[in-house]
Amino acid sequence: MKSFKQIISEMRIPPVGRSEGPSGDPNPQRKPPEQQRSREPEDKVELSQMTMGHVADIGTNMEDAHFWITRKGSDKTVGGVSTQFHPEHIGVRIKRTDVLDPNFAKYMMMHMHNTGYFKPLARGSTNLMNITTDHVKSIPVSFR
Repeated sequence: MKSFKQIISEMRIPPVGRSEGPSGDPNPQRKPPEQQRSREPEDKVELSQMTMGHVADIGTNMEDAHFWITRKGSDKTVGGVSTQFHPEHIGVRIKRTDVLDPNFAKYMMMHMHNTGYFKPLARGSTNLMNITTDHVKSIPVSFR
């Protein structure tokens, strides 16, 4: 049986940074709607391309979530995981438990917070940073 540390080390979590357009501009313009990729229904997405948005309901003010992610705070607290409801936090309720266990997802998010995954994504001043539900929805959930 693999240890939690081995499972985490095998996960392919891509490095996070500010996205840049082809010209190197940190704020590239959005593509026209006809060029944007449409999101496929959950049952048609391959396991290798799944994101948290495919396997979980994610939003604020979710009392029935499995766990919550701190949406606003300092650069050290933003992205932290809690098991207590707070309406301002981002709630994560795993809907595809056949694909991702809620407890594993919680510990995966704790690991991501502890390794600084959310720091480059957070916006705002030093003492009041914030992340969005889209940041959490776009986290890849890849399997080997």
